[in-house]
Amino acid sequence: MRIYEVNTPKLLKEFIMFPFNLYKEDPYWVPPLISDAKKIAQGNTPLFKRGPYTHFIVKDKGKVLGRITCGIDKFFNETKGAKETYFTLFEAVNDKKVVNLLFSEVEKYAKKRNMTQIKGPISPTNGDDFRGLLVKNFETSPSLLESYNPSYYKNFIEELGYKTYYEFYSYIFHLEKLDLRRYENGTRYAMDKYGFTIQAINPKEINKVIYDLKYVMDHAIPDDWLDPIIPPTIEEIKETAKELKPLGVPGSLIMAYSKKGEPIGFNVSLPNYNEVLKRLNGHIFPFGWLKFLYYKKRIKSAKSFIMFVIPSWHKKGVSSSIYLKGLKFAKQYGYKWVEGGTIGKDNLSMRNDAEKLGGIHYKTFRLYIKYLQN
Repeated sequence: MRIYEVNTPKLLKEFIMFPFNLYKEDPYWVPPLISDAKKIAQGNTPLFKRGPYTHFIVKDKGKVLGRITCGIDKFFNETKGAKETYFTLFEAVNDKKVVNLLFSEVEKYAKKRNMTQIKGPISPTNGDDFRGLLVKNFETSPSLLESYNPSYYKNFIEELGYKTYYEFYSYIFHLEKLDLRRYENGTRYAMDKYGFTIQAINPKEINKVIYDLKYVMDHAIPDDWLDPIIPPTIEEIKETAKELKPLGVPGSLIMAYSKKGEPIGFNVSLPNYNEVLKRLNGHIFPFGWLKFLYYKKRIKSAKSFIMFVIPSWHKKGVSSSIYLKGLKFAKQYGYKWVEGGTIGKDNLSMRNDAEKLGGIHYKTFRLYIKYLQN
């Protein structure tokens, strides 16, 4: 059994394709598009552009048994005054030796660069997608841009001395069981009392609100927030908007504004394209696109995957008003359920709003940290 730094096209291909072998018998796993997995592994993400990173794989007799990526987000470290190494894209067979070998290499990487802590698994794109380790509810398929992993990862990581740093919750809304009309008076009252409006933005016109999105994120993430998110640059937001534009539908982007026109919150959601991806086995060509077009019209769920509200507007009904408008769109499309996530465990305001509208705590994702000794 040996560990290799991924530095050849052959090793990179093995790194990318390993999950397809690991999960081939798992009925819940959703294979990503190989083209997307390749884009991430080749470093075409905001996170990997922020500093050095390295992929590792463990092999035994030519067979890949595990993989991991570690690196340094220079922008995060400089902004937070930290000396942190992150890990991401971790996958492994159910073998303690394999996991220990992978994380041992991560710790060597960190110590060699004088880092004092390791955190992960973080999003490989520095976003809200694939963030944290799934620790609750392994019996359902992941929704769009959501982490999925075997239950044994948790014990292996914790045995290596990694402690819980932060947790994120996902909520599920069963639309057939919700009478959304009963909440309309309350949200209308909140909008009148506190002076704000809710607007659905056509995804094709997202470029018109790029700077509004940036303004909200800059003001909605406190410096002392445990959730280690650094607001993206305007260039990163533009790149993400470019990718989301063709995937969105009316109701995918909902903005909240004060009466003065100040952007105070937003939510981004998409149809749950994982329902389609599960049928493509990673390939869009040569015939995958026909399946995509066919099953796209038959999607029965949606994923609300990012919401921010400026703190001074918390507890004023902003997030519940955004939720309600998004759920009404989802019901209009005939969706059976919507998953909202991920909400920080300590973000009681948004959690309460989700629960008041009938959301049920559905999944938990955990971010780990380990402090290194000299």
